Parts: sequence; C-alpha cells; structure tokens
Amino acid sequence: MSSRLILLIVTLYLLPLPLQAGTTFNSGNKKVPLLELYTSEGCSSCPAADAWLSRLVKHPELWQQMVPVAFHVDYWNHLGWLDPFANSQNSQRQYRYKHNGNINAVYTPGFVYNGKETRSWFHRSSLLPVNEPAHNLTVTLNGRQVSATFDSDKRPYEPLLLHIAVLGFDLKTRVASGENKGKTLSHSFVVLAHKKKLSTNNRWRTSLPKINVDSPRTALATWVSHPYTPIPLQATGGWLP
Repeated sequence: MSSRLILLIVTLYLLPLPLQAGTTFNSGNKKVPLLELYTSEGCSSCPAADAWLSRLVKHPELWQQMVPVAFHVDYWNHLGWLDPFANSQNSQRQYRYKHNGNINAVYTPGFVYNGKETRSWFHRSSLLPVNEPAHNLTVTLNGRQVSATFDSDKRPYEPLLLHIAVLGFDLKTRVASGENKGKTLSHSFVVLAHKKKLSTNNRWRTSLPKINVDSPRTALATWVSHPYTPIPLQATGGWLP
C-alpha cells in the first residue's frame, strides 16, 4: 500500500462524522391546545379517565389538534398506595391553576383543556379544536439536545417558559393496596419527567429531562407559557424515535 493511499485513509478517518438530521416538531400557526389530566393510582374514580385518555393514542389528529399529558399527583398517596408516577411538582401545577382562578377546585380526575377546566371530558364536544391563531412553536431534537424557537411579533421579547415533558405509554401497575387494591392499571401519556427553561429572545437550548422508568413507547410534549401562569400559549409534540 502506497504512503499516499495510507495518508488518504487516515485523513478520512479523522474527519468528523456528518451530523444526523434531527427530529423536528412544529405546531403551525393555529392554536394547538394542551389537554391535561390530573390523576392518581390512589383514586378509585381515576381509572376510567386514564382509559379515556389512553384511547387518544389512536386519534387521527393527535399532536396536530391536541397534545395530551397525564400529570400524576401525590396528594392521595396517604390513602395507602404510593403512585409510582406521582410527584409534588405535578400537584403544585394543579394548585397553581386553582390559585390563579383557572379551575374551581383541586381534585382527581381533573381535566384542563387549553388552560380551562372541563368536567365533560368524556364528551367529544369537549375536545373541539380551538379555532384561534397562534404563533408557531418549533422544537428540534438531536440526540438528547433540544433547541426551540417561538415566533412572535412582540418587541422587545418578553421572557417565556419552555416546558419539556417526556411521556410514557402502555405502562401497567399492579396495585397492592389503597382504593384500587387488586387492580392492574394501564396508563398512557404519563408525564415521566418535566423540566422548564426561560427563553432568550424566544429561543431555547437545553436537554431532555432524564427519566427513571422503562416505558415501551415514549413521546415528547412541549409547550410555551408565561412565567406567572401555567396556561399554555402554544403546544407541539410527537413520538420519540
């Protein structure tokens, strides 16, 4: 083998590998509402709501017409069963909706659609598309790195929060005690990890939050809000590779 050929092989070996194209989620310029379920494995009336939410996996407009998320709260853990998906951050988000006057009470199962309480979640009419314009939210995922932009015609830019949630699907729990004792509960759209980051000129660079649960399938849900309210301005999401 000639020295020139060896030099060429070494040079090619040392060149950086081409970057793989990232996965990009776009909301578009129409409002995509966030559908939030507040639930608990310690609540006997929650399995029906969990099952209803899980059926949205097959909704033809999933991620385009709505972004569903299930926040498991921890305020029923004292009833004899520790919900493995619950944490205080989820409970605090629901309490903040109550504090801001967006919901009338803190309870489970509780649904919030487009920042407003809805008690008729099992009726199709409660999930009508939100026909209002909104700025486009673009989220790009490269490995564990997340970059996002939110179009806005406001100047100067006001600080906004980007919420990043990793969702788990097809999760099952055998409940050994509490109000659902003896039942095997199934869940989808479960918020396994949720982080927030403040914007710089409506742009963000961060990483995915770490999850400690093995999930058969995962998805990404992202939304933008003002720092002083949990009400989403725009949302987008999709399946993770």
